[in-house]
Amino acid sequence: MINTRHFLLTALSAGTVSMSAYAKGPVFVDLSAGAHDADIVSANPAGMTRVGEASWRAGLLVSYSESTWEVTSSGLDISSESDTDNTVYIPSLAYLRPIGERWTIGASLSATSGMGDDGSEDSVSRYLSTDGSLGSFTFQPSIAYRLTDSWSIGAAIGVNYTAYSWEAAVFNGIGEEDGKVELEPDDINLNYILAAHWSGEKTRFGISYRSEYEPNMKDTPDYSGVDPDREQGDDIELDITLPQSVLAGVYRDFDNGHWLSFDVLWVEASEFNIDSGVVDEDGSLLRNPYNLNDSWVFSAGWGMPVTPQWDIGVGAMYLHDPIDDENRSVLLRVDSLWG
Repeated sequence: MINTRHFLLTALSAGTVSMSAYAKGPVFVDLSAGAHDADIVSANPAGMTRVGEASWRAGLLVSYSESTWEVTSSGLDISSESDTDNTVYIPSLAYLRPIGERWTIGASLSATSGMGDDGSEDSVSRYLSTDGSLGSFTFQPSIAYRLTDSWSIGAAIGVNYTAYSWEAAVFNGIGEEDGKVELEPDDINLNYILAAHWSGEKTRFGISYRSEYEPNMKDTPDYSGVDPDREQGDDIELDITLPQSVLAGVYRDFDNGHWLSFDVLWVEASEFNIDSGVVDEDGSLLRNPYNLNDSWVFSAGWGMPVTPQWDIGVGAMYLHDPIDDENRSVLLRVDSLWG
């Protein structure tokens, strides 16, 4: 049984700079429709044609989380409580430039997926994981074409660098100090993005599709403090599937200067897979598949101008519970999330 209390604090686009005077809204809102500056490149390349001028944007997302969780053994009636915290810094950079009256090109560099957990070295779960992370950083060259005054289409290639890091304790026997095993494979591969954007006088709509990709990762486990006879010396191959997704959103301007946005993201998380290592008694690595459900993320935003130089805005997001109770484990301490 796992009981989790989780706290998440996110600094919204700390250090964001843009050459466009129309940048507006906090992070996680107005993702695919507003198309005010170069931030649209990574989410919906078709929207690049609506910016109308060369634009660049740089940002830094800072996320700090605290998690308190309790694990109870159903067979031994032994429980353990652990506290973990984690700080993640996610930089991003985007640029676009119109080419003629109808074409726009752009490029972005951003983190497109990721998950991680800092476990506890004295927890009963230390033989499953004491530290783990999976992240993809994507360089995305993009192109867009304005079909009519209202409709644009776009496409992009994602060049994805995916890195996985995992660390766990190794049981050396009763009364003996634990050893340690580490695994750090990475890979580079491609996927594609297709997008469309519609723009009216006050309303804009955007939709984009991002294909799945399957990094092929190999690494040799690195052991320390373990009897050499118990070390597994062969390469470990990790079969990873990062799933496809669809993002759609609507943006609305009002005569008084206020604006509203709504976005929905669908991720085929049921196809997500990564072989997670678990150290067996003989030192070998077992494989545990994930059992996630397809995920939905909803976000909404509102804003208004205060002065010619300043806007204010607020946003909210919701991620529904991506895993059933019977599939939740120490390595998947996830639940629904409000932000």
